[in-house]
Amino acid sequence: MRRPALASAVFGVMFALLPGLPAFASSLDTFVSSAGSDSNGPPCGYSNPCRTIEYALQWTLPGRTVVVLTPGTYGSVTLNDSWQIIADGVNWAQIDQLTINPGPGKIVTLRGLVFDGESLGSGAQGVHIDQASAVHMQNCVVRNYLGYGIVSQPSGTTRTRLFISDTTIYNVGSTGGTSGIYLGPNGDAGVDAVLDRVHLENNVIGLWADGFNGAGYGVHVVLRDSVVSGNASDGIWAHSAPGKSPPLS
Repeated sequence: MRRPALASAVFGVMFALLPGLPAFASSLDTFVSSAGSDSNGPPCGYSNPCRTIEYALQWTLPGRTVVVLTPGTYGSVTLNDSWQIIADGVNWAQIDQLTINPGPGKIVTLRGLVFDGESLGSGAQGVHIDQASAVHMQNCVVRNYLGYGIVSQPSGTTRTRLFISDTTIYNVGSTGGTSGIYLGPNGDAGVDAVLDRVHLENNVIGLWADGFNGAGYGVHVVLRDSVVSGNASDGIWAHSAPGKSPPLS
């Protein structure tokens, strides 16, 4: 009984000696840096990070995390499995556009990221959610898109749960009908959204909750401790399907 205890103690000491590994990360996560290189290839480790998130995802197991180590621009990204992208304490880790389409039963987490569409053209979107069970978005900034900032538009029978907290969405939209957040499920799909301490400022429409095209569950939004101000058209625009209750509470 003594030898397993000794082996566990030695392993604990070795893990403690790893230099500078973020507290939430493990050796199973992947790492990116503005000073990294995609030629580093797998495993995109802490001491040899890759340059782009899109490349690091090729070596990231489902359910694990891509950790952003330094400020910089990390291009456009597509998430097609349960992954986390975390940039705690980095101050400015920019993604141009993000598509989330992992499918039913999959969960995505985004934290500490800046989504900026200033270099993109007309109709550009920041975060587009197609199919996912849940998306958690914390401490992020979404800005400067001519189309939409965050879009959740599932179809089929998918019911997406969207949790956004401590996030600012501003300067989004260019024409009527564009908005900071657009929630518009199709068919029998649905969207449940909880917006907690969210700022929607200086957009065309701040929040557009559109249940008109949903024949099934539709869309339901809880808006809590948030600011909706300075939007050029409606701060909040809600559209229910015939016979359905209002989507906001």
